[in-house]
Amino acid sequence: MTQELRTKELKLLLRAQEIARGLLASSHSEAEVQELLRGFTLAIELGCARLVRCKGRGLYLFEMLGTLGGRPAVSGTRVLFSWGVVDVEPGNGVALEKEILALEECYQAAALCVMCGERKLLL
Repeated sequence: MTQELRTKELKLLLRAQEIARGLLASSHSEAEVQELLRGFTLAIELGCARLVRCKGRGLYLFEMLGTLGGRPAVSGTRVLFSWGVVDVEPGNGVALEKEILALEECYQAAALCVMCGERKLLL
């Protein structure tokens, strides 16, 4: 029986992974932490791929961005890729998820995270 994964559930997995990493890091070596979190990582990667396949990358990003989705970027918005960070220019009127899609297309890489002020949204 295949259970349908929702974006909200993927966000919970990402948050649980962060909490587990923080708890484990204080009492285990980095290698042990990575080994213990391997299951989380696999579940998150599979869940992300399934959601993108079902919804499309644009809708997936919109839902993962929560209240930031559908709105233009604000000052200080940064998009993290595996190779570095890109500052998103505010004030152009384009929704943040569309900005991210354009950056992903330009750099041929998926964004990993969006940082906006104190908020960090894993993608």
